[in-house]
Amino acid sequence: MSAELIPALHLALGALLANLPWLTPRWRFPWRLALALGAYALWVGGAQLALRSGGHAPVTAWELWPVTLALFAVAGFPGIVWRYLR
Repeated sequence: MSAELIPALHLALGALLANLPWLTPRWRFPWRLALALGAYALWVGGAQLALRSGGHAPVTAWELWPVTLALFAVAGFPGIVWRYLR
């Protein structure tokens, strides 16, 4: 796998994980939100582990968390629209 393809795959995985909680059938909103936050933690934690195993120092500045959370929320917007506005 080429190194240029890895960020695109990571973003696609993030979009899939962001939409997954909103596509589950009979769960209430607090469980969906908890699943979304767990998926976010899995996504960011996986990126941190991948960077660490690749020999790079992972970014740990405070800017990482709001930016990636906003990116995750925007990526999950189609699932929220499909769930509540269809």
